[in-house]
Amino acid sequence: MLFGMVMWGCTARQATPPAPVAVAVESSGARLSRHLIGRFDSAEQAAADAENYYPISLVMCRAEAPDIGRDVLYVEQAVVGREDAPYRQRLYVIEDIDAQRARSRIFELSEPDAFVGACDSGVPTASAAEATEKPGCAVEMTWAGATAAGGTQGTGCATALNGAAYATSEITLAVGALTSWDRGFFADGEQAWGAEAGPYIFVRRTPLQPE
Repeated sequence: MLFGMVMWGCTARQATPPAPVAVAVESSGARLSRHLIGRFDSAEQAAADAENYYPISLVMCRAEAPDIGRDVLYVEQAVVGREDAPYRQRLYVIEDIDAQRARSRIFELSEPDAFVGACDSGVPTASAAEATEKPGCAVEMTWAGATAAGGTQGTGCATALNGAAYATSEITLAVGALTSWDRGFFADGEQAWGAEAGPYIFVRRTPLQPE
């Protein structure tokens, strides 16, 4: 007999369809963190245009800093070949804005030397006393398909580097690369520092983490 047909002396029972399985949807912030974590560098861009770009190493890994946020990354930038002397170290606190947008709040470290190479030796940890937020410097990113783009908002990210009054950052993030254009400006809007020809292109050198 075939299932589902009336059999002699009894009626075949219809199979109960399985209950739908709930699928967790990755939040905009979790997706941003996942795409940022890893090792990147701009060596290819620097080799093609040494006049305008340096070979820069960019490393990002998860950090534990529950006093300032639940989703925290430690970020380290250095000239390739001088990774033991990074010129920029930060903590990023990643937060959801809505289903498509996420925010990265930027924190400076009071004792950055204690964190050099931290991504190679486990999960970095930091307390609120070791991290100071840079007001006005948060980066807001919006997802569109497989790419996220965004940057700082307005002119509220203060900086005194090279006599500048404020800094801006423009970011594009995709599966295999991250572009970053950090610039400082004088109060009159004239550029004070940063690449002039366009953003740095950082190629991903480690696999993207799965969801």
